Amino acid sequence: MNSGWIPPGVSKYSPCAEMTTDIRNGQLLRGHAAPYFPNNTERFGHTFDGAPQAIGGCGLGDIPALRWRPPNMDGLAIIAH
Repeated sequence: MNSGWIPPGVSKYSPCAEMTTDIRNGQLLRGHAAPYFPNNTERFGHTFDGAPQAIGGCGLGDIPALRWRPPNMDGLAIIAH
């Protein structure tokens, strides 16, 4: 069974620095970068400072699937799909 995941990347970003990542598809953490298709994604969101929100600005077929600028403040950002 194939599964999707967001691979680990840079673990620390400067505030307002653009974050980019792929959605990967495969098995055992091996696979290819998959384009963003909203119909194939149950949810795509982030939690920053404890407030969950949907990620906007993703275009149909985008690779990387995510291009996001976190708020200009320190804190933990969690990306989920």
